Amino acid sequence: DTSSPLLITPPSTETHWAVRVEEKAKFDGIFESLLPVNGLLSGDKVKPVLMNSKLPLDILGRVWDLSDIDKDGHLDKDEFAVAMHLVYRALEKESVPSQLPPSLIPPSKRKKTSVFPGAVPVLPASPPPKDSLRSTPSHG
Repeated sequence: DTSSPLLITPPSTETHWAVRVEEKAKFDGIFESLLPVNGLLSGDKVKPVLMNSKLPLDILGRVWDLSDIDKDGHLDKDEFAVAMHLVYRALEKESVPSQLPPSLIPPSKRKKTSVFPGAVPVLPASPPPKDSLRSTPSHG
């Protein structure tokens, strides 16, 4: 048993997602029961589920804003899991954050903020420098 606290936290805490596997399985089941179209649920379909939690509307609005990560007005399976995760936390009297902590961003959504679903990312897998995101013509 080592007493060094450095060994406890894995070096890549980034990859850890706050939604646990068994939670995700449950949320996926709810997601499928809402009959997603092209793998997406519209706000109209998600709203009754959120309302069901009996949480205040301002909390639910924040949950939606945080979980609709690509801001397309729809939730995919991962975004829906984030929404449900936040709702369950709120029901346990935890406050809903005003900004999504990195641990809650689904791995599928990380470092891809400006890529829309269905678009083919042309960026290399490693995170590009900020400048290359602006489509400036190359010199020469």
